[in-house]
Amino acid sequence: MTIARLDDVTMDEVTLTTPVSDADIARLKLGDVVYLDGILYTARESVYRKVVDEGRGLPESVSALTNVNFHCSPAASVRPDGTYAVEAVTATASFRFGKSMSRWFEKTGAKVIVGKAGLTETAYREWYVPHGAVYLTTVGYGLGATYGRSIKRVVEVHWLRELGIAQALWVLEVERLGPFLVEGDREGSRESLLLVLSDGAQDGGRVKLADAIGLARKAKVPVFTALLGTAAGVVQVPHIGGFVERIQVPPNPAALRSVAGQT
Repeated sequence: MTIARLDDVTMDEVTLTTPVSDADIARLKLGDVVYLDGILYTARESVYRKVVDEGRGLPESVSALTNVNFHCSPAASVRPDGTYAVEAVTATASFRFGKSMSRWFEKTGAKVIVGKAGLTETAYREWYVPHGAVYLTTVGYGLGATYGRSIKRVVEVHWLRELGIAQALWVLEVERLGPFLVEGDREGSRESLLLVLSDGAQDGGRVKLADAIGLARKAKVPVFTALLGTAAGVVQVPHIGGFVERIQVPPNPAALRSVAGQT
């Protein structure tokens, strides 16, 4: 699919319940906003080495529960009763898993991978499409705590002592974990796009808005925009002597509409 302008893409909101069925994967479209309910597991480089390179296999209890792998590190702690709490997660770039992905799908049966973008269309076609799998990307930065609020409990953890908190395999029960974006469809199409979260004001940077729009149009990259702020928004700036200046910062929706409409 080729995107000519924003209106060519319908961004539906979809909730997937794990384990995710082939039918649900087939209904996903490029740009859909996805939330996850159920059980998923974290697996990073050390887990991939164990499963793919050392042939250890995914623990059977994990395979029986879910087919969703989140490329992330959890911010985990131990409660007084010895149970674990995960209050935030930090997604990692999925390109680093490279050519291990095909063997990972074969050995684990994973169907949904969540991570921090960065896949090429060639990689998607070669690694994901043959296994009927789909890739969901996180949205922007700084959402670790937001994702963490959707984690209901730690179901189990594997290889913790051996690999440490960041690299261990954590099995998590989640409710409305997201938002994530579908980065490619089941046929392997993958389009570059940008999601801009802003109040519409430009108070820094070297590139003017008109120039940025021109660059996006030249590269054929559609820009989606989401408005932040309210009409009564105020920023408080402390000054020497204890004086606090209150600056009104109402958003500029017209600027964001212009960006989306022209790209």
